[in-house]
Amino acid sequence: MIYPFMRITRALRNCYRCLLFLLLLVPITIGVFGLFCTTYLEHDVIPNVCQSYSQNQTSGALCKEICNKASAFSNYNCINGLPFAFTAERNGNVYDFQLAMEKRDGLTWRDKNGDDVYPKSADLYHMIKMHLLVNYNVTLENNALKHLINHEIDESQPTQIKDFWYLFNDNDYVMAKLFEDEAIFPTILGNCGSMYVAEHLRIPFEARTGGPHKYLNFKTLYEYVLRLDMIKPDPVKICKISMDHFGLTVDNRVKALHARYMQLESQLHKKLTNGKPCWYDADCHWHDCRGSCKKEMCIDAPKQNNVHRLCEYVKLFPDQFYYFLVQHEMRQLYEDKCKRKYTVNYW
Repeated sequence: MIYPFMRITRALRNCYRCLLFLLLLVPITIGVFGLFCTTYLEHDVIPNVCQSYSQNQTSGALCKEICNKASAFSNYNCINGLPFAFTAERNGNVYDFQLAMEKRDGLTWRDKNGDDVYPKSADLYHMIKMHLLVNYNVTLENNALKHLINHEIDESQPTQIKDFWYLFNDNDYVMAKLFEDEAIFPTILGNCGSMYVAEHLRIPFEARTGGPHKYLNFKTLYEYVLRLDMIKPDPVKICKISMDHFGLTVDNRVKALHARYMQLESQLHKKLTNGKPCWYDADCHWHDCRGSCKKEMCIDAPKQNNVHRLCEYVKLFPDQFYYFLVQHEMRQLYEDKCKRKYTVNYW
């Protein structure tokens, strides 16, 4: 009887060693990969952008500042271990860098020799205007469009044409630019080619753990999503809410980190009523926003309400709002705005 017991003990000991090894390996791997990513940024990504700028293939308001030998930016660090989004410091402040994804659909056409033909500046402006009209239901005058682009494009350089096409096909960039005055997304500070720089938002530790925070809490989130609903003439709808999707500016204003789960109401309505086959209302959805299934097709969509979606989030994740236990006014606000009868006490 003793031998089977010894085998079991030995197996458990080996499992414990493997688990301990994995626990040690994970942070080491993350650290090594983070170091590799930072090195890749400093010796590949930034130098390539600056080389393109020196050859007049890339342009942008921040190129000179980024590519100056005595650049004010330093301490580059990848976000989530990927070199497409990273941070850098300047004068003690942190800034976010983002590389717009390449999307050439509809940009070029072929001549009779099979060579790519790029649009001239005037044609590019028109293409961007039509892109914003069709996909964002936004009509811009030429002066307003040039204000978004910030500077002239050298139409003899196809790379500059591509860079700005990539920028205006990046949803985060477009939404931040279109709603710059409303201050609901990180402010875009400028670009160098298809790489743009935005203000950095911090996520308080308390917001991640469900603890009370003075500036990022149910009240400030309620005020934020209510502002989205009140934007005229086309409200912004948020179709997925999570505490780690929001951050604070230097002066403690709430903003969304990105527009990944946000759409203009007209955009969202098109997505939810695209006529695709369905059996249930849940089949007609974009993230947490749902349409209506009628006659086995997605052809209708109820009015989407950001406040309702926030209330549902609180209901699904009460552990992230346990400070309701000690903050009566916050809990009372939740009860008033969400109109929920407390048949079950979550806090």
